[in-house]
Amino acid sequence: MKNTKRSVVLGTVLALSLAIIVAVATVAPTLANSCPTDPAAVTLYGTTGTVILQLPPGGLALASRPTTLKIGISDSEKRSDYGASDALLIDLWVPQANRFVPVASISDNPNPDSYAFFKMVFNNTPIWMPPLMQNHFNVTDKELEVRMHGNVLTANLTKAINIKLPFNLLPLPYSSWGDLSFTLPPVTLMFRGIDDPFRDERTYSFLPKPPLSGYAWKEERLLVPAWVKVEIPAWLGTSYFEVVGHIGKHSTTTFIPPTT
Repeated sequence: MKNTKRSVVLGTVLALSLAIIVAVATVAPTLANSCPTDPAAVTLYGTTGTVILQLPPGGLALASRPTTLKIGISDSEKRSDYGASDALLIDLWVPQANRFVPVASISDNPNPDSYAFFKMVFNNTPIWMPPLMQNHFNVTDKELEVRMHGNVLTANLTKAINIKLPFNLLPLPYSSWGDLSFTLPPVTLMFRGIDDPFRDERTYSFLPKPPLSGYAWKEERLLVPAWVKVEIPAWLGTSYFEVVGHIGKHSTTTFIPPTT
């Protein structure tokens, strides 16, 4: 048991200190012939959306509520490698790290191979670092729905999600982050496109390998600036936020395995 705990801590320290995620972003002139042919790659096709929320600080009852987080949503089509599904990806702004840190993945895909694959991709990140952090969640299609209607993309999460982030149990400097655990309550997002689309390509690498998976996460899409209405009754009551985000139309997301 002692050796297991040491291995977990070592993996955590390496993963967080060397780089949780190394990101390289470029604007692509074309989307043609960009999909990898490696049979171990996994590709998702559909529509995505991203919004950054800056919430007002809460009172004592909301002391554990984050004030800045990024929510990514996706509506994957049935031609995707694991079939049709909806998903949310939650990133938390950590001031000590001066960056957004991906902390939770929520999907309604019932395919156990999908669940196992993304545990492997997110291994040794706050999304999946047993036993401290197990924030890769499966919900039902009634608990999460992401849909595109004409020019409007909507996401509706009806289940509260407990996200465990006990950084205080890790060695310095990560223990200084404290325990960032929080519960994401039911949330509704409505994205409405407000401008012309433009081509975009971004690649994120889960490096170094080990302790991270070494997978590259490549996104190609037509980005549409969007006006986003955000409703989180447990945090905002009857009020709602209106902020700017974007919709990713004709999105192709490919998870590319490491070469070595």
